[in-house]
Amino acid sequence: SGSSFGVAFPPAERARFLEEITVRPEAFYDMLGKVSTEKSECSREEDRRRIFAAVRGLDGGFSGLDRSVLSTMTEWLQRQLQEEAADAVDKGLPEVECNMLDALGTLLKDQGEYDRALPLYEDCLEKSKRILGDDHPRTLKSINNLASLLQDQGEYDRALPLFEDCLEKRKRILGDDHPDTLKSINNLAGLLQAQGEYDRALPLFEDCLEKSKRILGDDHPNTLIYISSLA
Repeated sequence: SGSSFGVAFPPAERARFLEEITVRPEAFYDMLGKVSTEKSECSREEDRRRIFAAVRGLDGGFSGLDRSVLSTMTEWLQRQLQEEAADAVDKGLPEVECNMLDALGTLLKDQGEYDRALPLYEDCLEKSKRILGDDHPRTLKSINNLASLLQDQGEYDRALPLFEDCLEKRKRILGDDHPDTLKSINNLAGLLQAQGEYDRALPLFEDCLEKSKRILGDDHPNTLIYISSLA
């Protein structure tokens, strides 16, 4: 209809949502997975019937409308993260700025927009190193994210030393059995697999899975990912 699209959030809920996105980017996709325009409500039943009839007449029907909503929600989140990053700069909060830039980079990377994500990841890593130090968990997360993006772009030679550096530091700082260390093992193994170095990748996948079963349990989502990686 050409109507404007709005997202309503109480301020505290918006802040909580954006904070969760920086810690767990998949939280956004968890939310999108619940979106179904066919479950929309209307104050008048007659209006609802007429609107639903109109939607069914659209190309793609409710599925097509869902895709439009998901695309609009994604654009909305990009704007929120950009605004939060700019606000953090104004307030002199570099760590918050890095968190928002990192989350925005991940959102763009998931959409295949590597050229837009790369400078965000690089900027975030440079600032994390300068402000927090080379060994801070926030810095290690930035190293891992940049390496993952480079791998997706097929730049394996640039990604490999970053994955190795991240794994070595996570083992030293967090310990061999920390969940973040296991993610680094799996990521390094995945890169070696992509390079065809199966004999080097296999023991890493096996080690990661064994530790995840022991620490997180057989049914933990991460364990299931590592089972799939090994397979």
